[in-house]
Amino acid sequence: MKKYLRANLPFHLIFLFTALILFLPFLLNGELVLWRDSQFHLARFHELIMDQQYGQFFPDIVRHSGKNTWGYGLNFFYPSYFFYPLLFLWRLTDLPITSIIIFNILVLYFTLWSNFSIMYKITSKLKLSFTFSITYILTAGVGNAIVDNVAISRIEYMTQYASNIVLLIAPVILLSLYNIIFLHQNNTWLRAAIYSSIAIMLSIPTTLGIVLTVVFMVIVSFFKRQMTWDKIKFLLITLAVILALSSAFVFPFLQQRGANSWSNLPNNPDLFGANFNTVFGRLFNIEDALSLLVIIFAVLLFVYKKFNETYTLLTISYLAAMLFLYSNLFPWYLVNPALSGALQMTYRWNFLPAIVGSVFVALAVNDLGKIKNGFFL
Repeated sequence: MKKYLRANLPFHLIFLFTALILFLPFLLNGELVLWRDSQFHLARFHELIMDQQYGQFFPDIVRHSGKNTWGYGLNFFYPSYFFYPLLFLWRLTDLPITSIIIFNILVLYFTLWSNFSIMYKITSKLKLSFTFSITYILTAGVGNAIVDNVAISRIEYMTQYASNIVLLIAPVILLSLYNIIFLHQNNTWLRAAIYSSIAIMLSIPTTLGIVLTVVFMVIVSFFKRQMTWDKIKFLLITLAVILALSSAFVFPFLQQRGANSWSNLPNNPDLFGANFNTVFGRLFNIEDALSLLVIIFAVLLFVYKKFNETYTLLTISYLAAMLFLYSNLFPWYLVNPALSGALQMTYRWNFLPAIVGSVFVALAVNDLGKIKNGFFL
């Protein structure tokens, strides 16, 4: 324990301080800046608390009214189990605003540490892991407006609240499974199972993107003849544990989903089939911090002759992910109905470019730091 604290306590303190300082103004003022999605989340939190006061601690997942007339379906796609610690704090203190802010601080600290931990588990490089975690958490987000697109502000707004929390833990899931599928290491299967179950219990739309990404990785592994029976065994064990941990939601969801005919979730058709100007604007908009960081570090890598095949692959992957999500190259307007409208908006899968871009930045910082006389102190 002492060895662990000696090695990791500074990072825990840095991540906790980062999370605290970002939400401190709201905590000191005791206020939230809310948006249109907030009414849905606040309504269902209040109804869950009322249920608990009458002894119903595990209510039916589709019971609550939620937002406007969409509460029935929305509660299916955005389960509430992971928010129980927030509800407990709310009931304990009778301070809903303070409870939400404290919960947000803990979520941010938890995700900062989680992303650092999984990257360090795979690479054993402190600087790279720290840079990746900070870059990803401070730049990734679900939302259409670039100016408030980072997950931190979207969480504070309580807009796409559950999806943004899932987006913050997406690297843990994908990197844990990448470690098994491509790096031939099975020591991250339990981490993948735990974080995957958290994702399922928060947001079906964003989790759906993670699932399809994992399926794509498995297919690539088969084509590259890298899939072995040992990997298949650990993947099946991981799946079994995920289903066990999330069974309180998954099995009622499948049962009621199969027994009912639902209309699709509401979506914004304008977001499907955007033109190339939209993608170009996202890449070079001065408010899109991650794209700017990728561009700046790409230039520096060229100048110092450090731009290698790895960076070429990451650059192509970053551009491909942006085009996939935000251009009309992919027929989203045809695919979304087939997904029962669960996607709603393509930016719910923004973890794809966010992970690739953050890895690019982290590797660049690590490599530029090795330059003689030190590019970075």
